[in-house]
Amino acid sequence: MNYRRIAALVAVGLCLVISAGAAAQSPARIIFMHHSTGGALVGEGNVRERLTTLGYEFWDHGYNGDGLTNAQGQATGINWDMPNDNTDPDGWYNIFNQPVHSPADNTLSHMLEYDVIIFKSCFPASNIGSDEALQQYKDYFLSIRNVIDAHPDKIFIPLTTPPLVPNATNSEAAARARQWANYLTSAEYLQGHPNIF
Repeated sequence: MNYRRIAALVAVGLCLVISAGAAAQSPARIIFMHHSTGGALVGEGNVRERLTTLGYEFWDHGYNGDGLTNAQGQATGINWDMPNDNTDPDGWYNIFNQPVHSPADNTLSHMLEYDVIIFKSCFPASNIGSDEALQQYKDYFLSIRNVIDAHPDKIFIPLTTPPLVPNATNSEAAARARQWANYLTSAEYLQGHPNIF
């Protein structure tokens, strides 16, 4: 597989989704919350450049140690103290259940300062070891969806978790990872929630 080509294709898709959502709400500022795979997507997929060309201001936040990168692609030296640096589904559940404060003093409050909030787990979250674990992911994201519903003026894009390479998984876990990705993009999850893409 050509990682740069995959990153570029995902970046184009991301730009199209944001543009489609923008028609209704005209967002200007985007935050992408990620870890290493997301950083590669930004860099190798030229996401910042593509969205800047479309007139958007694209910021991203990686690991706490990397922190926030501004719209010009410069590290700001600021991190939002993501609890335990956890972007697995349980980590997002904890973040989305933080209280919203102004001025912002926690991860969720900072995220809500942007018009479009893109967030993803990293590839280890694709190692879904049981049907019960898959159901727990769904439960976490139903709770997250309830929080998203409380912010109809924002656009939210939960990206599906990157897959594991074949020698780092097995057929059962891979099938559950596929089910998880399909669920996040399904009408069951998205229908009736117009600010989730």
